[in-house]
Parts: sequence; C-alpha cells; structure tokens
Amino acid sequence: MAARVAHLPAGRQVTTRFPVSLSAKRRKSGLKIMYKVYALFFKDIKRIYVGMTKDIKQRISEHERGKVKSTKNRGKFIVKILEECKNRKLARKREKYWKSGCGKEKLKS
Repeated sequence: MAARVAHLPAGRQVTTRFPVSLSAKRRKSGLKIMYKVYALFFKDIKRIYVGMTKDIKQRISEHERGKVKSTKNRGKFIVKILEECKNRKLARKREKYWKSGCGKEKLKS
C-alpha cells in the first residue's frame, strides 16, 4: 500500500492509504504489457470477429465458453490472425485496420 498525502488549509494533512495498481507495479519492475490483436473466423456462418486484449488465453477461453456477447451464439471458430503490439494505442490502430474494408478482405482470402 502506498500513502497519499492530501494538503488541507491551515497546515492540516490527511493521509490516505490506497492499493498500488498492477500497472504501477509493472512499470516499476520494468515489465512491458503487450497487447494482442486477434481475428476469429466462424466457419458455420462465415463471419469474422476482430478484437484486442492483454491476456489472449483468457480472452479465447471467454469466447469458447460463450461469455462474450457478440460471439456467444456463433458456434465454433478458428483464430485467423494474432498480432502482438507494444502498447494499447498501436493495438487499437491495428484492430481498426483489421475491422476496415481492406483488412476484412485480407482476412477473407
């Protein structure tokens, strides 16, 4: 737990305790958070779902168990692409590309 000091008028101080976030711990330890962009191809209905995540194993498991609303009733799928990105901004950019008309055409071929 880290302490945060709030400065109040008349020189009074209030110290509050709050948990250090996981991302702050990772920043201190030097661990990099890699984002993954993925595309799922649903054979039965010939549809493609594109998404991004930090934890690909957990996310794929959620898709398989029907925990994701947009892929819940689509049936079996295969992972068509899986890209690693350095940060969220770059991952979002790649996700938007794969969701665009050009990206969808490449995924279909």
